[in-house]
Amino acid sequence: MIDEFAASRGSNVDECFIDSGLVAARKLLPARDKNLESVEIAARVVSGEGYVIDRERWDRADHIIRANHIPRDTLELTDFLMVVDYEVGRFTLRQLDDGWKVRGVRCRYLEEHEEFVRSHGKKKIWVKGRACFDRERQPRFVEVDDLRAA
Repeated sequence: MIDEFAASRGSNVDECFIDSGLVAARKLLPARDKNLESVEIAARVVSGEGYVIDRERWDRADHIIRANHIPRDTLELTDFLMVVDYEVGRFTLRQLDDGWKVRGVRCRYLEEHEEFVRSHGKKKIWVKGRACFDRERQPRFVEVDDLRAA
C-alpha cells in the first residue's frame, strides 16, 4: 500500500503525510524478533479485502519515498512550535518567517530536546537542522540538530 501510494504520487505527496504514515506503518511492520513475516491491514481507507505488508514491500516503499526527496541541506527557521507528538518525537512549525510559501514544516526532534519542546509549545523558536525540500525549494521536513527560544 505504501509503496503503491508513493509511486503513484511521486514528489507531490506532502512530507508530513508521508512521515505520519511511515511512523504509523513502522508500528505495524512485521517484527523479526517475534518471528512475524507479514501483517495484513484492512480498513475503510484501504480498498479491497485487506493489504499485506511484508519486509520486501516495506523496503520498496522506503526506497521510492527516499528517491522522491530533494537532497538535504542545513536550514534555519524561526517559527511557532505547534502540534507536538511526543510519542514519535515530532512537531510542526507554523507561520514561517523569511518569505516561505509553505504554511508549516514538520520536524523530528531528538530525545535530548524533549524538555525544551514541552516548555515551548505555542512559542516562537529557532530551529536548525537537515531539511528535505520540494521541487520548488520549499522546506517540507527538518531533522532538528539544534533549537532555542527566538
